[in-house]
Amino acid sequence: MDIKTEALNYIKDRYIEEQSRFKHFEEKCGKLVTLMTIVIGIFTALVGFKSKVIFSPVSEIEWLILVACGAISLVLACSWGHALLALKLGECPVAPKSRANADYILGTSDEKSLAHMIDCYVDTTEKLSVVIDRKAQNLEYAYNEMAIAAWISGLLVILIAIKELVI
Repeated sequence: MDIKTEALNYIKDRYIEEQSRFKHFEEKCGKLVTLMTIVIGIFTALVGFKSKVIFSPVSEIEWLILVACGAISLVLACSWGHALLALKLGECPVAPKSRANADYILGTSDEKSLAHMIDCYVDTTEKLSVVIDRKAQNLEYAYNEMAIAAWISGLLVILIAIKELVI
């Protein structure tokens, strides 16, 4: 094998890796949206079950509980939204597959064909990488917001325990 053929194989392998990475992110997004939907449903049910206590605050601690529930709702909604943005079906760049492209590769010299194939893979891999990075950023936001919601939920549990035990 000559170096140019090896270079083409290397670039093609990077393209295949990016395609696998894209699929991996799509699967993660789907699982996260499902999890977020379940968490939001459970939280909504719990708040609905205790709505008389939560939505009619009298003391300062009850106001803090109401604020914590509102904050959790907001952060969970943001997390769900970012997970949906990450899952959003956008364009998934693929290597050129048209008849014109195939005819060009077959009808030109070996040097030009090889250069064209390398350009096709490199260009598509760069575009795919941008799409994946955008998905990764939204996933990171969603996970961070889930962590914030968990911390606020912990604070809510402490506030409820203080209300029940002390007051």
